[in-house]
Amino acid sequence: MQSKFVIGAIGTFISLAATAQTATPLPANVVADQAALKSDISVVQTDNSKVQLDELQLQADKDAKNAAAVTADKAALAADKTSLSTALSSERNAQHQLATDASSILNTDKTAVHTAASQLAADIKADKTSVLAADLTALQNAGKQLAVDQKSIFSVTTPPSGTPTTLSATVQAAQAAATSDATTAQAAQNKLELDVLTLQADRSAGNTTAVTADKAALSTDSAAFKTDVVKLHAAVSVLKTDAQPILSADKSALQAANAQLNAAVKAGNTAALSADRLAVINAQLQLHTDQHAIFGPVLPGSIESFRQLRHH
Repeated sequence: MQSKFVIGAIGTFISLAATAQTATPLPANVVADQAALKSDISVVQTDNSKVQLDELQLQADKDAKNAAAVTADKAALAADKTSLSTALSSERNAQHQLATDASSILNTDKTAVHTAASQLAADIKADKTSVLAADLTALQNAGKQLAVDQKSIFSVTTPPSGTPTTLSATVQAAQAAATSDATTAQAAQNKLELDVLTLQADRSAGNTTAVTADKAALSTDSAAFKTDVVKLHAAVSVLKTDAQPILSADKSALQAANAQLNAAVKAGNTAALSADRLAVINAQLQLHTDQHAIFGPVLPGSIESFRQLRHH
């Protein structure tokens, strides 16, 4: 029971490390694999853009009833789809090579996670409540190391980001308040997790006196956590409201770019398709970038992990 509890909670603990971790240095072959994969991803993106532009060109010429152009468009589309398929195959091979060459680093990290989880499980079984906090921290840090190394190795697959819109003083203040509340809620969650582990250990040991005290502590800390969560949700709501002008402008720009592209297709304005499609891509990127800049530091989703933990 204890082992199932701990192993099941690994996913929860991975995002809750108490200390910052440094990525493991990458050997030359892994760095070379990253460069090869990055190059392949670039080719895929270029070929995919060609295919999408071909499809828009074909649709425009169909709407204009330009039979000769439609025939040429279909031939170009078929050729570019073949090129894209080849590029995708090369990208998959590069991903596999990177994963293979980096496996020694990740396997070491995974072993550390499972070792820390096993130690925590053993100490729960032995009712060593005095060391549970240290065990939990060790598990968190091992999980964080795995996450940091995964990010370092596979960072080349991360989509590009743009330049975020400058946040007003009001939005920055709301963001700071929400981030502070998230930190408070996270600390309360960590305390609850330790309460749960301690209760599990004392139950396994049949220590009824300690179990009674553990339940009382868990009840008190649970109430405090719920209060912190409510406060965090309220702060995030304020942030959403204050940031709405930025996101609304981004969404309007995206809608306008899509409308322009659709109009060019319907009008058979093939000369404008490439620029109009690029405008749509840039508008999508701007919206994503601003959403990340506004909400990324807050990480409100971390509080959900306690609900997962309680099911084990």
